This record gives sequence, C-alpha cells and structure tokens, in this order.
Amino acid sequence: MPKSLTAIATALALLVLPACGHAEASTATTDAAATPVVTATAPAAAPTATPDDAQITDMSPITVSVPKPYIWTFQKGNSKVLVLGMVYPEPRGLTFVPVSIDRAIAQSGAIIGAPWFHFSANVNLFNILPIWHAASGAVYLPDGKHLADVLPPDDLRQWQTLKAQYLPYNSKVERMRPMYAAWKLYEAVIKHSGVAVDSSTMDLIEHDARKLGVPMIDAQFHWTVKDPKTAAHAFEPSPQADLACFQSILHGISGMPEASRTLAAAWAVGDVPTMQTYLQTHTLTHPCWARVTDDAVAQQQGVDRLQGERAAWLAALHSATEKHPVVFTTASVETLIKPAWQIQWLLDDGYVMLPHDAQPAAATAAPAAPAPKI
Repeated sequence: MPKSLTAIATALALLVLPACGHAEASTATTDAAATPVVTATAPAAAPTATPDDAQITDMSPITVSVPKPYIWTFQKGNSKVLVLGMVYPEPRGLTFVPVSIDRAIAQSGAIIGAPWFHFSANVNLFNILPIWHAASGAVYLPDGKHLADVLPPDDLRQWQTLKAQYLPYNSKVERMRPMYAAWKLYEAVIKHSGVAVDSSTMDLIEHDARKLGVPMIDAQFHWTVKDPKTAAHAFEPSPQADLACFQSILHGISGMPEASRTLAAAWAVGDVPTMQTYLQTHTLTHPCWARVTDDAVAQQQGVDRLQGERAAWLAALHSATEKHPVVFTTASVETLIKPAWQIQWLLDDGYVMLPHDAQPAAATAAPAAPAPKI
C-alpha cells in the first residue's frame, strides 16, 4: 500500500518507512448458502462536506454470495504455497464471503509477509532535526520553482485539468517535485472515487491468524542506514525518475476506479478468466513514489534493493516450509496473472502453479454505479 505524505515526512526523519503498499468469518460450514456474506469494509460515516468533496462519486457496494476469492496453489514436492491474489485499491463497501481465505489459513502452518525494503537508523535529539529538515525539503522543488517550470507542456496541461478537478484549493502542491505532486493527486482521486485507501482483506487475514494461532512471518529486507543525514538527501529523486513516476500516475489515473471495480468484482467470486482477460488488455497504475525513494536510498547505501528483497523473502519462505508442509501468502493479482516479484521467485525456486479449478459458479452482484469521469 502506498505511504502517505505525512507518514513519509515523519518516517524520513526517523528513517523508518512504513510498509507500502485488509471481517470476521467461520470456516465451520461449507455450504455457501448457509454462510453469511461478510462485509470486508464497513461504510464509513459521511464526513463533513468541504469544497474538495463537491465532486465525490461513491461506488455502489459489490455483494456476492459464493465462498471464494480464488486461492492459487504452488507446489514443489511435498511443499505447498497457497497464494491469495490481492486487488488494490479496493472499492469502498466491497463485500464477499471469505470462506476460501479462512480455509487456506486454517490449512497453513505459517503466513509469509510481503517483500519490502525496510530501512532504519539510530537517531537522537541531536540529529533528528537536521535529518527531518533534509528529508522534508526533498518533497519540494529547489530554488522556488513550480511545476509549471519543470513539466513538459502536454503534461502541464493535463496536470492543470486534473488539479482543478481534484485539488482546486491546494496551492502547495504546485511547489512539490512532480512525483510528490502525483502522490497528492493519487490520494485525491482515491478519496473522490469511492475507493478505499486501506485493504480490509489484510484485516481479515490478521484476524484469522490471531484466532487460529498461525504465525505471521516477517519477510522484509531490513537494512540499517549508516549515515542518516546523508541518506535523507537521497529522497531527492533524480529528474528522470521524478518525471517518469509523475507521468505514470498522470496518464493512468483516469482508469484506476474502473480497474478497481472490475477486478474486485471478479476477485470476490474467484472469476480468474475475467481477471486474466482484463489484465492482459489493461495496464494498472501503481503508486511509484515509494519505490523511487527506496531505490534512491538503496543506491546511496550501496545496496541492491531488489536482490535483498528477493533473498529475504525466499529465506522466510524456506524457513517456514522446512517446518510446515503448507504455508500461506499474498501477492497482487497482476503478478499472479503475469508472473513477477514473489510469484516469479516461487517459479524460479522450482514451484509449479497448479491448474485452476472449474469455472466459478455464477454470482449476483449489486448494480454498479458508473465509474466517475476524470
């Protein structure tokens, strides 16, 4: 999940970034008709209206009555890895029957966490203010520049249109570096489009783990920063990475609400063919700022971030599979359809993805409101 600007500013000072980047149910019954539909995200109380909220379009809840988001199975010898594909961001009000998730966790001896680069440093009262100053300053363009001074003309026109719609009263954003401005735009579109910031599915997984006593294994790549003040300056992205991140958000943000609804509706009923078809013809918009800053810090520290993440995740996997014949983990649906990240690591490690089961049963969904126009 993406990191918020406030969280990043604080984390930069401490040099401890939060993880990037979710309903209670029983596994006792196997009868879908007898199993209650669980609301994964309860509708939030309506906030006080503000000028920014004038164009908010809430999405209708998706309600289904079959017990399975699809669980992918990978096998190597006697070892099985059960993988729940995740959709992010989720439509607000998404509801589903979580029996398949409950069962998978109940079968598993451990839950492997997501790969991530987690860096930390020793800070104290004498160095925290210089670190915070250096890190927070990285968010803004140098020398009093504005986005109009650094963006290509076509990007500037598109930015001005979207800013007028989603950030009309935010003047500070014009002084931010492009990727941080894109971050604020991404958050605003999520707020206005009826999409949830947090994944309620992760809340369900953590609840099941506690209830069943299944350990959750940290699989992050941990690194202790050697010179915090110097590392804080690494959060000033290169102009090329800065602009590339900005453009990926700017050019893809209009399709995010539709992608969220389409994938979530198919995910909730285990409709793998629909997810495959959609992802083969659409490119999703990913929050890129966290990776850009992580890469900058890793490069400054002389660390191969990707190799470190891969090694840490596989080490956690191997440690768990030595003790348990079945383990559980999560990955984005996109990486399961088009193997990448930990799914590709599993395949490279000798695991084989088992064939999908029969076509999922038909489900009934509440009529969907049209995706908001951007």
